[in-house]
Amino acid sequence: MTHRNNEDDAVHFRMERVFAVNDKWFFLTRELTTPVGPFLTREQAERAIKSFTHDIKAGRSVPQAMAHLRIVSDTYVEDDF
Repeated sequence: MTHRNNEDDAVHFRMERVFAVNDKWFFLTRELTTPVGPFLTREQAERAIKSFTHDIKAGRSVPQAMAHLRIVSDTYVEDDF
């Protein structure tokens, strides 16, 4: 089995990064300690996580990626989880 960079041979559990709580959609990333959302639909949350990860891979900081997410997504509303 191949591992991602800097991962050892330990067992790692993967979980769904996009999930719903009370009909609100959220996503998780390694860069953030809390879920991002809510979004109105799963599709909106999936588009948002793609945008976020694209920004991170492009060298933007987490605050920059979050600011860009707020600009491109009219369905994202910061909320207490």
